[in-house]
Amino acid sequence: MKILLVNAINPTSEVETRYPNLGLGYLASALRSSFGNDHFDFKIIERGSPDYVERQIAEFNPNIVGISSVTQNFNLAKKYAEFAKGKNIPVIMGGVHISMLPQSMPKSV
Repeated sequence: MKILLVNAINPTSEVETRYPNLGLGYLASALRSSFGNDHFDFKIIERGSPDYVERQIAEFNPNIVGISSVTQNFNLAKKYAEFAKGKNIPVIMGGVHISMLPQSMPKSV
């Protein structure tokens, strides 16, 4: 199974964190630990322009996309989710924003 994990960060912002998203790494590690390396092909995108992220979704063609977002980047995360859904790829949203405000996710995504 091919899984793409995306940290929705605005690459042009001066105030974004420069640290990797530990949650995405923990998720990938836990899945590998539980099911073995043979079951999953992971790609993690920590930072990139919207065009880059959408190109990676199209080229990697994952079975599922996981997106992590904080509130200031939630619109960017929704854009990535809509792009993946447009390619009939299931999306799982995570991160601080959606965990605290799950009702903010549009039904269309």
